Amino acid sequence: MLGPMVLVAGIALAGLWVSNFAFDRGVPHYVSRKIGHGTGGLAFLFSFMFLSSTWAIALAAVFGTVLYLARLVRPTTFRGVGGTGRTNSVMAEIWFAWVA
Repeated sequence: MLGPMVLVAGIALAGLWVSNFAFDRGVPHYVSRKIGHGTGGLAFLFSFMFLSSTWAIALAAVFGTVLYLARLVRPTTFRGVGGTGRTNSVMAEIWFAWVA
């Protein structure tokens, strides 16, 4: 069970890293956000393929909470999908995980 959870979390975190990397290299914010959205959706799809629905929903809730806390404590952490690329009042990336 731990292997699929690490895979899903790794996909999501890798997507956020690539999104930040692209944003820092001058890729427009509306494009770098789509990298994060695509990999987040892929991680969510894989979570239902490899885990029970309870674990998938719990993982999405935890990930949304991590994004929310990062927004409060260090808003520049996920600048490719939010953070410095958008105003702090926009929380679409956080809702993306929580609505799942």
